[in-house]
Amino acid sequence: MNLFNQCKISFRFLINKYKLEIITGEEEKYAYSNVYLKNKVAGLKVTFENRDHAVFIKLYKLMDDKFPVYKTLKEYDNSDNGFDIFDFINLRHPELKFSVFIKNKEDTIKKILDNYAIAIDKCAGNILNGDFSMFSKVKGIVDKRRQEYRRQYK
Repeated sequence: MNLFNQCKISFRFLINKYKLEIITGEEEKYAYSNVYLKNKVAGLKVTFENRDHAVFIKLYKLMDDKFPVYKTLKEYDNSDNGFDIFDFINLRHPELKFSVFIKNKEDTIKKILDNYAIAIDKCAGNILNGDFSMFSKVKGIVDKRRQEYRRQYK
């Protein structure tokens, strides 16, 4: 599986519509693979986790044309410029939810990335065009979920 090449294929219309470029691909043995796509204001980090056989995507507001870097887990937890794409799906079009896990031959990386491409266009296209007004609402949802999790697992 080549995540980089499949992202180029599955996200072709997003690349054209939102003027995205694939800036890098990282292949790491045993753990995960990353592919980064960005335009002038926003970026997507696509991660394939070998352990879970799953694909995850985070959407970022770029800082000086770069993906944010977090020095500590606390910085990462408190950030307000990057969120899982499913937070936007749940907020705007929950009917577009799909499994990110590869469980059988039908659940291919291509199928998962194709589903992500549709969801990104419908749920986050405005963000890829530079409108980050939804980030504060998503930040509130994420903070509330984090607090509930911490209460539950103290």
